[in-house]
Amino acid sequence: MQILQNPNPYKILENYPESILNCIKHLYQVIGQKTSNFIDFSDIDKDINLCTIFGILLGYPVVYYFQTDKEISSLNNQDLLVVSLQYNSNKISSYSIPKSVYLTSTPVQQSVHNWVSKLCPGAKMNLSEINLRKSINICDKKFFLVKEIVNLPYVAL
Repeated sequence: MQILQNPNPYKILENYPESILNCIKHLYQVIGQKTSNFIDFSDIDKDINLCTIFGILLGYPVVYYFQTDKEISSLNNQDLLVVSLQYNSNKISSYSIPKSVYLTSTPVQQSVHNWVSKLCPGAKMNLSEINLRKSINICDKKFFLVKEIVNLPYVAL
């Protein structure tokens, strides 16, 4: 997994900051002790960005890290590469990253490729193609792996 420091400018971090590691450790402890499906995040340090934590826990190939007390730049109106697994026109899983980051970073491309391989074991596809729609069978059902460029007026992290 790669971690991008602040969406703009993009900087790839090699390791998780200690605050993130501590938060993940805390969440695993809390989850392990829970008897219900509800998790209270109020005891998490207010300086922790939950978007980063959720991306890590969901196994995304690249996540954004930014300090909550710093102004961040938006991904609004930027070309985003979106990779999604679809069934009956519904997105089952989806991941997006700025197109410029994807095209200029081989480690990021490899991380996205590894994520797709885990999502769709055995699926062969050329991730260097920007727009594609590939039919794949999972448990005898027809799914589509879709890779496309989108540009949205509003993107929330």
